[in-house]
Amino acid sequence: MDATFRDPSATMARNRLSAKKSLGQNFLADGVIARAIIDALPAEPKSIVEIGPGPGTLTRALGQTRERVAAVELDPRLLPVLRKEVADLPVTVVEGDAMEVPLAELLPAPYAVFGNIPYHITGLLVPRLLALEPAPEWVCVLLQMEVAERLSAEPGGWSLATLAVRASATAELLLRVPAHAFDPAPKVDSALLMLHPKPRAAFADDAFFDFARAVFQERRKQLSNAVANAFSHDLARGREVVSRSGIDSMRRPQTLNLAEWEQLYRAYREVA
Repeated sequence: MDATFRDPSATMARNRLSAKKSLGQNFLADGVIARAIIDALPAEPKSIVEIGPGPGTLTRALGQTRERVAAVELDPRLLPVLRKEVADLPVTVVEGDAMEVPLAELLPAPYAVFGNIPYHITGLLVPRLLALEPAPEWVCVLLQMEVAERLSAEPGGWSLATLAVRASATAELLLRVPAHAFDPAPKVDSALLMLHPKPRAAFADDAFFDFARAVFQERRKQLSNAVANAFSHDLARGREVVSRSGIDSMRRPQTLNLAEWEQLYRAYREVA
């Protein structure tokens, strides 16, 4: 590793600590990949909220390239280690759970969010980050590869989670990160996902997602059959919705883009 990055394994060992599996701790230990991640981040804004800094491997790099960094760490064991690692940098260490800490209040806007997110909280944390007010300029996170690919997929590989994210952000997979780049190594590879929040699509309210959830429950079926699930399997009404939408009834739910979901939902509301 170059001087910017410090081996997290050595830092943990020096402080007689080990990663906690219960917290999903997998620390990036490959200096080349760490540099590639930092280089992939936009130069602006100069304020970054980092989630899950651990022993500060990437926190130091952020502190050397940004004017302000707020590093949010849940594990109390790591707080003194992290503070020591960034003592010479414009980094504020914040103790707390990223699901509860008022992240948007930690730094003045404009700000961005970066983090190596534990796999088990991805489904809850990503929507929360996209809903922050004021919104971050961008959200860039290390996620399980399969999840990052799904959230950034072109229509054809969408899931309900993809739809939820794409209703309020654009998504781009920037970098694939192999499991062996972490210590301890997880069982699966990761990827760096860039999200640019945007105003949530006006039609995408709670009722819409109730409808979409019902449709995706039958995602292997053609569209009329899938929509029928929202009507307690009333195929006639499912066919009517699809006909009104103007979408090919032979399509399947995962192939629809955001605009087509809006068409389908508007037709559903006319029939419901």
